Amino acid sequence: MPLSLIVLGLVAMVCVGLVVLAKPDIGLGLLAFAVFTRLPEHLEKTAGIPTLTLPFALVVGVVAAYSNAVRLGRRPGRLPAVGLIVVIQILLLGVGRMIAEDRAAVDLALAEFPRDAVIVLVIVAAMTTPRALRALVWGAICSGIVMGGVAVVQYLEGSYVHSFFGLGIAPLATVVANETSGFRAAGPLGDPNFFAQVLIVLLALGFERALRERRPFLRLIALASAALCLAALILTFSRGGVLALAAVIVVALLIFKVSIRVVTAIGVLALVAVLIVPTGFAQRFSDLTQVTGGSQQITDNAIRGRLSEMTASVLMAVEHPVLGVGPRNFPVHYPRYANRLGLEDNPDDRNSHSLPLQQAAEGGVVGFTFFLVVVGVGLVGLRRTGRTLRAEDDTDTASMLDGVFLAFVGFLAAGVFLHLAYQRYFWFLVAVSWAAPQLLGVTRRRVSSPTAPVLVDSAP
Repeated sequence: MPLSLIVLGLVAMVCVGLVVLAKPDIGLGLLAFAVFTRLPEHLEKTAGIPTLTLPFALVVGVVAAYSNAVRLGRRPGRLPAVGLIVVIQILLLGVGRMIAEDRAAVDLALAEFPRDAVIVLVIVAAMTTPRALRALVWGAICSGIVMGGVAVVQYLEGSYVHSFFGLGIAPLATVVANETSGFRAAGPLGDPNFFAQVLIVLLALGFERALRERRPFLRLIALASAALCLAALILTFSRGGVLALAAVIVVALLIFKVSIRVVTAIGVLALVAVLIVPTGFAQRFSDLTQVTGGSQQITDNAIRGRLSEMTASVLMAVEHPVLGVGPRNFPVHYPRYANRLGLEDNPDDRNSHSLPLQQAAEGGVVGFTFFLVVVGVGLVGLRRTGRTLRAEDDTDTASMLDGVFLAFVGFLAAGVFLHLAYQRYFWFLVAVSWAAPQLLGVTRRRVSSPTAPVLVDSAP
């Protein structure tokens, strides 16, 4: 690596460190941006720059938690509960290793999870004020502008040679069943379907801020992020992503109680999207109707594969009811089950492609119950905290929590057709949702001086 690049990197790290020490919430925004874009990991691969995500996260967490505790008396009351979740997850991985056929896969999970756990604990420790939540949300929204923008630029230029430091990976893949191949936007993940799942999360967060943000300039930024994420979602050609988007729209109409004008605008945007979608998108989506005709009528190999994988997941869960087949051990068992089903000619090692079915097959009743508790408590906490904050007249924070709820629902809806391959996004949403009740007791009021609103602890 050139010396000039090393010096430049050190100077940048020092500047960022000073900003974080002065404004910890900015550090939280940068952390969210890094989590969603995976930019540090790609810079390490493409430019040889060592990733400092975990040290940076630790610094942000310590500084933010200390600052909030000293200045505002806000302490992370949910940290012990989330710490228990982390411990249980590690224990389940350890127990799963004892029964797993492929222990190397479990060892990999045991090596990866502590890094995600650090980020989870940092977010919970730091997110004790509405300002911290706001920083996390806007950091994610900004990542949507970058990733969505890269996908749109690549499509408009018709060139996918440059990956923009790993932010614009676009593999050549099947678009129309068994016929046409084309470039599908895959963002920093390298897989179009998983990228669509992440875009759903960012689209939900951007939509909420575009709808409820009080400052016009920030509202425009949020709207731009949502629009770019929607365009990138279309460019993924992900059928599961479109179905998840439909679920998000329905839930959004219910929880935001939007006006007829907004509903009309959404309808117009949907119509425009249908008219300008890339060639092959409509045909790819229409192939889903084959499912209603029974397995013998399915000619799309991808759909046949998904049906086989999901059915095999159910069989594994039934035949291994308590602890499942072990974490990340679905692939090693799948060929045997697929041969029994007969939906594929030459099945190979593949994942379940369904988040809930994966949890049931690999974790059994124990793992699946743990998953439901983690998700259920998080979602309920978001809704209850939002209602309480509205009673405290903090409608802006409550609305942001509605956006997080919508994003989590979108992630889970897309997860019906995808396994949990990129777990950091899931744990990010878990961390924010479990930390939400820590925001109670904080209200906004304006002081008599012409300064900006300040946070005041209203707890006795």
